[in-house]
Amino acid sequence: MEQLKYNVGDAPVLPCIGIDIGTTTISAVVLDVAKGETVGAYTVDNGSDIPSAFVWEKTQDPERIFNRVQELLESMYDRYPGVKAIGITGQMHGILYMDADGNAVSPLYTWQDGRAGIGSPSPCQILEERTGYRLAPGYGLATHFANLLNGNVPENAVKLCTVMDYIVMKLTGRTCPLTHSSNAASLGLYDTQANAFVTEAVLGAGIDPAVLPEVTAENVTAGTWNGIPVTAAIGDNQASFLGSVQNPDREALANYGTGSQISVMNRDTTGFQPDGAMEIRPFLENSWLTSGSALCGGRAYALVERFFRQYITACGTESPAEQYEVMNALAMKGLESGRYLHVHTTFCGTRNDPSLCGRVDGISEDLLTPEAFIAGTLWGMASELYEMFLKMPHDHVEALVISGNAVRKNPAFRRMLKEVFRMNVRMPLHKEEAAFGAAMFSAMTVGCADRDVLAACIRYSEL
Repeated sequence: MEQLKYNVGDAPVLPCIGIDIGTTTISAVVLDVAKGETVGAYTVDNGSDIPSAFVWEKTQDPERIFNRVQELLESMYDRYPGVKAIGITGQMHGILYMDADGNAVSPLYTWQDGRAGIGSPSPCQILEERTGYRLAPGYGLATHFANLLNGNVPENAVKLCTVMDYIVMKLTGRTCPLTHSSNAASLGLYDTQANAFVTEAVLGAGIDPAVLPEVTAENVTAGTWNGIPVTAAIGDNQASFLGSVQNPDREALANYGTGSQISVMNRDTTGFQPDGAMEIRPFLENSWLTSGSALCGGRAYALVERFFRQYITACGTESPAEQYEVMNALAMKGLESGRYLHVHTTFCGTRNDPSLCGRVDGISEDLLTPEAFIAGTLWGMASELYEMFLKMPHDHVEALVISGNAVRKNPAFRRMLKEVFRMNVRMPLHKEEAAFGAAMFSAMTVGCADRDVLAACIRYSEL
């Protein structure tokens, strides 16, 4: 377990813990609500991937994840006495099944799992024919529908839920999942205005509604762990927005992890019809996030880095070092020249078309250079979200807040985002934004502070 470089200083007055269960790492922060400071931050590897012979199968071990979360909490429980609340967030869309006692009887089928997109027609296509709802592979109820078609639902499964709902269950001793609307909507077949699953569509798909978790749209606690209130888990998109955006009526959020997302808060979504790459997600206090997702966000840059390392290996260098620093310098050179390729970074397809491939435009003799290609990749990563942003209700947005390691570690990418979006770009000084937002949500739920006070905890660096 790694403690990041924060100065703990005096004992926190009102400490709240936030935990983010990511696909590759699990992060935790301790937020002192009274001081408006992050006094502790930790990151551990998720380490729960289950190997598979199928490239479309992406599963993880939920018990392994629970053990990692419990280890984090126990360490912080000893270090930070008087914790007021614990908030949980994590990877959305994925599901796992549990029995009547609340024990997992399946792996976690993550948001990257592609079983619902296999075949012709695919389970997603059949689901759309039956219900009129288009779900992308990886959405929980699309995955469940695929398992139903193929007879892969465990016989003793009585409920399904997201991984963070399961972790909250295990921590609090519940046997039945309670899911916040921000998580429930990520499963699909959900009415974001009514904050309920669409019963007609669920039945039309042949899904027993009894398998669905209980839903709440309120800020509630699900139980306690060692006497500390644990709030119902919220989606990582909503947690990141809450933990990154100081003025939600004036700022949008672009987050770059393995994938990427652009999110704008709206208090009225009347008339907006999102396509398959975009959706309206429940947020807080009668507000919604209009969100667009790209499947290949930071992963696009990682694939380019892999390309260069493979070339170095072919030249006779065994186990070459990571090339990110060299790539970042070359990308800045390409940016400063003002001439670079346009790389469409749909290397993993899109939610609308998983079979779509990327492409490179503008190749000429003088632009066939590493710096033009790398800078062009950053252009593609920024432009894919910008195109979604333009389709959203966004006239009220004056600045872009950016988060995620892909932007924190790459000055060239931050500059590219500013050029593509043509607005002020801000980056939170604190890291682990989703865990920070989960801690804020827990503080709001137990009454430590209201949202306006907590927003003051967010501090920016202007780019």
